[in-house]
Amino acid sequence: MDHASSRRDAAAEPNDQLRRARERIESPHATGEALSRQELAELVNAWVFEHTEDHRVIELDANYIGKLEQGSIRWPQDPDRRAGFRAALGVNTDAELGFRRPRRGRTTVDGVERQQFIRVGVGATLAVAAGGSTVAELIAPTQPTPVPSMVGLSDVAEIRAAATTFADWDNRHGSGFVREAVNAQLGLTLHGRGAPASARKRS
Repeated sequence: MDHASSRRDAAAEPNDQLRRARERIESPHATGEALSRQELAELVNAWVFEHTEDHRVIELDANYIGKLEQGSIRWPQDPDRRAGFRAALGVNTDAELGFRRPRRGRTTVDGVERQQFIRVGVGATLAVAAGGSTVAELIAPTQPTPVPSMVGLSDVAEIRAAATTFADWDNRHGSGFVREAVNAQLGLTLHGRGAPASARKRS
């Protein structure tokens, strides 16, 4: 399934252009009948294998073609797949097959990847992109947090887990995108854990 290379619409419109393009091609196995979804999938699989340097193997099937024709998937992002569809159906452009590139919001970074980043705990980053507030201001607690007597092992583990997550996002998006969010998130965490660690738990 082409999860990383598609966008789904809750009120999807059928892609009649793709269906009609398929039905214009005669089945190689049944004289007088239209090319089936499975046959189209196999043609695209074969084209990608034959026309890529590393002989890529993809496994499109009738179910995937059905999702394209139903409009659940409007834009296969893999350019090799789109080229395979164009070759198999004898067209020159993606638009002739009803493939439309999704529109991206101004505050979106890498689509779903940005949404996953938000769920990690820095959802305020989107607001920062649109307004003048900082991440620290947006996620700061509205009331003082009671200060515990000491920091336990579970607190250390929580901070380490957060650091690991932010390090992964730093590798993907660069430190400029992540730095302020890290500082704000750790500041909030330390504020809520604002007591010195006990001597036996410092290590």
